[in-house]
Amino acid sequence: MKLTCRQLRKIIKESLSEGMPGVDRQVRDLWHSDDRDFSAPPGEEDYYAPGGEGEQRTDAELEKGWGEWLDQRGLGFEDLDDLAQHAGAPNRTWLDSKPPQDGFIGPLDVEQWAEDRSIEIDLGASF
Repeated sequence: MKLTCRQLRKIIKESLSEGMPGVDRQVRDLWHSDDRDFSAPPGEEDYYAPGGEGEQRTDAELEKGWGEWLDQRGLGFEDLDDLAQHAGAPNRTWLDSKPPQDGFIGPLDVEQWAEDRSIEIDLGASF
């Protein structure tokens, strides 16, 4: 039996409204179980996503390595997140600190991505 999100919400709402003992507390504990602080340490506020696993690069490192490459293709620094996601990474901090020499991140051709992204930006600006 498959449930849609809407059906699941309805079931949870009905369970909560019936006042089943312990359910309110269990749901509250489930929603508030992760109170960790992921803010950047003092002096490292430029770090994009502190506290996550796998992040290796700061924005300053990435901007230094990728800045000229992005400028030459008419792209902005924020486009690195899109590139990272196309390459299978969660965000730009997972990228190498400079563009790949061979033009590929895994199977992704970064030159083709840059061309497609530039067209996407141009089309978005024309509307």
